Amino acid sequence: MFIRLTLDIMKKVRGRREKEKQGGAQMKGLIKVAKGTGKVVLALLVGVLMPILIWVALGVALNRKMREKAVQTEVKTLGEVLDQANQTIKR
Repeated sequence: MFIRLTLDIMKKVRGRREKEKQGGAQMKGLIKVAKGTGKVVLALLVGVLMPILIWVALGVALNRKMREKAVQTEVKTLGEVLDQANQTIKR
């Protein structure tokens, strides 16, 4: 009786192992599909987003340069502006 019980347990364990192996094969296929999909999505993101990000970065850099250039110009005083317009301040 003990031997029979042991054999039944061994059969059940073998059956579980075989099912796990089959499930593992399905999982491997699923992993391959997921990796392939991930690579395709990554390629699309790089192909679409990178050019946009490059143009945005160039715009930000040009905007910063223009602001720096505007700050470097001297601010004219009211007297200089009136002198250019040939106007005088009357009291």
